[in-house]
Amino acid sequence: MPQYIRPKKWPMDHAREANRAGFYIEAMQVLHGWMEVRLRELLLSLRAESVGIDKHWGRIWDMTNEIPLLAAARALFVAGVISAGQFDRIQKFNRVRNNLIHKFFHDPYEKPYPGILRREYSAALRIGDKLGWELLELVERRSSRASPSNHSLQRTRKKQRAAELRR
Repeated sequence: MPQYIRPKKWPMDHAREANRAGFYIEAMQVLHGWMEVRLRELLLSLRAESVGIDKHWGRIWDMTNEIPLLAAARALFVAGVISAGQFDRIQKFNRVRNNLIHKFFHDPYEKPYPGILRREYSAALRIGDKLGWELLELVERRSSRASPSNHSLQRTRKKQRAAELRR
């Protein structure tokens, strides 16, 4: 029987644990993926509001899986779904994540590369954590307008959020 790798924890919990263990790239990637999926859900909600769930829904759903974080954020900012502040924080988070990922083995010829400043990384991690919650709340607000049956899911997520904030 094949074995699959799936998340076992709430993304913010996973990212915090990875960070504490020194797995900085994993922490940033988990938050990046979490935010990217929430942004894609917001794009889908725009489609559902304007056109409804039509015969192209499956195709549209799959197409959103190919939209990267910043492209989704730009489209949602243009559409007025996310604020300028949220967009700016998404860009800041993504810049630090890109530096961490793409410069991890950076080795300039003339002088050693010191790496990412810890305070810059920590600030980006906090931004990602907070944005993850903000985007989740946006998704829930928009989806509850479209489908009141989501209330039990919202209560579960609110309980998870309350527990998260108590930590």
